[in-house]
Amino acid sequence: MLYLWMPEGEQVWRWRTHGDWQAAANWSELLAATEPEQQKEVTVFFPTASTLMVRQPMQRAQVRQLGPNGLRYVLEEYSLSPVDQLDVRYQHSADEEVTLLGIPATTVSNTVSALALGPWKLIALLPDFLLLPVTPAVATLLLDGPTRLLRLDSLMGMTADDLVIVLQRTKGIEQLQVLGEVSDADRDALDGSGIPWQTASLSLLPPLQLANHPYNVLPQSRQTGWRPYAKAACWVLMAALISQIVLDSVSALRYRQVAKATQAQAEQQFRNWFPEETRIVNLKRQVESHLVTSSTADTDALTLLARVGPVLQQANLAASQVRYQNHQLELTIQAPGLPALESMRGALSDQGLTAELGSVSPEGSQVRGTVRVSL
Repeated sequence: MLYLWMPEGEQVWRWRTHGDWQAAANWSELLAATEPEQQKEVTVFFPTASTLMVRQPMQRAQVRQLGPNGLRYVLEEYSLSPVDQLDVRYQHSADEEVTLLGIPATTVSNTVSALALGPWKLIALLPDFLLLPVTPAVATLLLDGPTRLLRLDSLMGMTADDLVIVLQRTKGIEQLQVLGEVSDADRDALDGSGIPWQTASLSLLPPLQLANHPYNVLPQSRQTGWRPYAKAACWVLMAALISQIVLDSVSALRYRQVAKATQAQAEQQFRNWFPEETRIVNLKRQVESHLVTSSTADTDALTLLARVGPVLQQANLAASQVRYQNHQLELTIQAPGLPALESMRGALSDQGLTAELGSVSPEGSQVRGTVRVSL
């Protein structure tokens, strides 16, 4: 298993398999560094700063009554964005408390799309405070350069950018263990908090639970089994697929009939244009031999554009650059993710065109890729 620790802002990526955490300055360096490991499955820890965490007293019966949709409104007075745009996870403890974690759904989808550019299978997407060790009745503070995290217990964590304010507002900390380098300013804040503290040398390790962790925000992790309505939907989908297959078969037969009629019409037109040609062996090559090469190139380019344009429009994608060279149309396309480019390439192939996906690079929350198309 490969573990990735996502940076916040312009910080470095960190990764590990079974040894110590190692650093990579950027995405390209990360791919090069992890390639020798040949790990196909990956768990990613994203910055806790992206989340909103709240803990409130609540009985188990109330939690069941509210359910996930009702519990999200507990976050309403703390969230700057509408709560219906949050992906919310929660966990109820034996102390009759519920701990909620909310993260914007767009952040999750953008992160998953970006990670899809890597050569891995994403298993879990977890907040990075879960890397801090858990010690009974002791909170853990990590001071690692710009990375500053506070973990209160197994379920609750937060960022600690302003240590004075965090320690003043966080209740219930009886003792504190500090990992990392303690600066003079941090020492003053710790001493001024009145909380007993001491430094410790402990490793940052992933939790035992990964895919089944209650804070795994990866969308696929919600699919824990077949529900009755899912089975009914499956039967409806199968019936629709069978109907579509029958319809496609009828359409294919009709298209073959049209193709034969078109071929006959094209051959008759060819004889009208070039009466000296008494035998038709390869209609396309015989027509090309009668045309000027430059004119053929222009025709091919227009033909490609005419066939590629509707596919781009249907996929809601736009080409920022278009170049025709050596009977090949090269398009530079900006898309929300690699799956969108692959889907468009498949649609072009379905049109009978030869489509190849070239280089793909991340660009903000989207990707920029090159697609080469030829007849």
